[in-house]
Amino acid sequence: MSSFGHSSYRYNQLWGLIACHNKTPKFVTLGVRIACKLFAKILNLELANIVENRDFKYKLSLHKTAKDLLELIAKLEYSRLGRANFSYQEVDLNAVIE
Repeated sequence: MSSFGHSSYRYNQLWGLIACHNKTPKFVTLGVRIACKLFAKILNLELANIVENRDFKYKLSLHKTAKDLLELIAKLEYSRLGRANFSYQEVDLNAVIE
């Protein structure tokens, strides 16, 4: 049996592995090995981009939820205290989320 593979790392940790196996030994030329390595790097960059985009969208939704919640609390306080006594303090959304 013969095998050929390329490891994929993210944040210095093993993230994935592209592996090829065959029942009989096969000679893999240098050009094919370089092409596979390039393919693995491009795939790794694309997957990292997808994950980063997903993480960004999630953080964005957290910011929107926190903003909506703060606006609701402000409206409730505004109606409870009345206009004359109401004061709204700016809240750092990053501190609320993290």
